[in-house]
Amino acid sequence: MSENGSHARQSVVGKGQSLAKEGSPPSGGGGYTPFADKAWRLVTCGLRFLQKKAVIVEGPLEGPVAAAETLPLDENKPYEIQVTVDLPSGRVTMKTGKTTVTATLDRRPKSITHIGYAVLNAVTDFSPMETSTEPK
Repeated sequence: MSENGSHARQSVVGKGQSLAKEGSPPSGGGGYTPFADKAWRLVTCGLRFLQKKAVIVEGPLEGPVAAAETLPLDENKPYEIQVTVDLPSGRVTMKTGKTTVTATLDRRPKSITHIGYAVLNAVTDFSPMETSTEPK
């Protein structure tokens, strides 16, 4: 992703699927796509299976939720998550299926220099992530 802030919008797309075994208790956690800039302004977007929510969290995953939407989730189904960040406005949009979650960040990243995978109380399989940028 961009290190010089020369792009206005950056996107990350990836797929994840819970690896909970049939008959096991629900994982309660979820799979997430975190991203950050060089100053470690961390943002995490993903799915919380037990709560049946798509969330955007600014800061540590255990921190307050910046935005959330309820949706039907099935731990046996893969989900594609697309995250788009408008850098100048600090607006983050996460889409999965028919659900869209949007938040405006308090701490706006200048660029996205780090992306990754995260889980919380879950076992999740992730696809490779695809990234794209749009010029200013």
